Amino acid sequence: MTLPYNVLEAFDDYLECYPDEDEPGFDGVHYGGIKGIKEDAPESAKKAFKKFQAELEEAKKNGTKL
Repeated sequence: MTLPYNVLEAFDDYLECYPDEDEPGFDGVHYGGIKGIKEDAPESAKKAFKKFQAELEEAKKNGTKL
């Protein structure tokens, strides 16, 4: 299953991501991916991100890959 972009667009501009192995700040553990949402993000973005995280967890429990 693939998520449509409109699910992400509510908070995409406020995401903090881990650097990949070819980027400055790489920690040797995380290879890119979502780290979290910026503290200064608007409440609407934080709420949408929290909902997104809950949906990811639910999918993971159900064995659905997103």
